[in-house]
Amino acid sequence: MWDWASIFLVAGSYFLGGIPLQYLLGRLKGVNLGHEYDKHISLFRKVGPAVGIIGIIGDIAKGTIPVLVANLLGWDTLIAALAGLAVLAGQMWPIYNKFDGEKGNTTGLGMALALAPRACAVMVTFIAVGAFIRTIPRLLSKKQSASEKLRFGGPPSNSLPIGMIIGFAMFPIATTSWFGIWFAHPLSTTLIGISMFILVMLRRATANVKKDFKSGGSRTKIVLNRLLLDRGFWDKSQTP
Repeated sequence: MWDWASIFLVAGSYFLGGIPLQYLLGRLKGVNLGHEYDKHISLFRKVGPAVGIIGIIGDIAKGTIPVLVANLLGWDTLIAALAGLAVLAGQMWPIYNKFDGEKGNTTGLGMALALAPRACAVMVTFIAVGAFIRTIPRLLSKKQSASEKLRFGGPPSNSLPIGMIIGFAMFPIATTSWFGIWFAHPLSTTLIGISMFILVMLRRATANVKKDFKSGGSRTKIVLNRLLLDRGFWDKSQTP
């Protein structure tokens, strides 16, 4: 099953995931996103929606490319899945930036899409519900103009990060026969889905956590806040 080519794919996937796409797109426009907590949102706000969308598509592509390459070469599902997991790890802990990267949500979606499209659809449904709970009331508001409704802003969203948790948790479940034979995938896909969920939650809990711990607050509350809401107490960034 394993040969030098498959090992190269998995190893190369890690380095692909670590490419700081959002940061590079910002620098091309003269904007430094190096210290931004959420580079996707910052790219939208400081550079513009067109470049922001390119950044999202690029990070999704990071997750899909290794899996699709393994599938096109006819390699075992486990190799494809491990390549996807490697690109996700590279996004979160890149060697290029002292192992301090991004959250990996968008790249994880790309990996899930290439690995198990139907299960990914289930995953995206829950994420979309979390996003719409926050967004629909704003879109229906008569106090804002159309341009204001479509602009990123407002207080941090609680429903979207919770929707993300549920979505990533549902992905491995949706790859099993519990959802019907149409959804069923090999056990390796389910195990990789569980691993992806663990990585996403681990990154949530640990990203810049030392900064929170210095506040002197309860470490248990700090970690729970990060796991549930995907941000530290110090983070004032706004989400859509």
